[in-house]
Amino acid sequence: MKPSSILAALVALSFTTGAATAQDMQPGQWDIALTMTTPSVPDQSFGPFTQGYCISAADVANPTRLLGIIGAAPSTCTYGNQQTSGNEMGFSISCQGAVAMDGSGHTSWTQDTLSGTLEITTHPKDNTPPLVTHVTISAHRTGGC
Repeated sequence: MKPSSILAALVALSFTTGAATAQDMQPGQWDIALTMTTPSVPDQSFGPFTQGYCISAADVANPTRLLGIIGAAPSTCTYGNQQTSGNEMGFSISCQGAVAMDGSGHTSWTQDTLSGTLEITTHPKDNTPPLVTHVTISAHRTGGC
């Protein structure tokens, strides 16, 4: 899964929960960092991949817009098993495409920060074995756009 797709999935999911509303997460410029590790490559991480996004009040109110901003198609992934408690949420994720993926994750947020973890298993269509990837996301609002 491309880093931008993972960023899109986590950020959009965080903004789509009932608890994460425009009052909880503030629009503005957000810096988002993503680090990936895989158990099959011990002691090596990929990233952090960092990118800035200008997230407007309209984006917060309509989370599908976030997917377009961040570069992932809205139909790429589906979410399930959303369990929200306060400013934290657990979820499952399933993505289709050239390589199918599924997994689970957890996010937490404040008005100006977002953190999350995701464990994704890719399922290549050829005879390549599945690959497990662990993703850590850290984001913070840096100000207005």
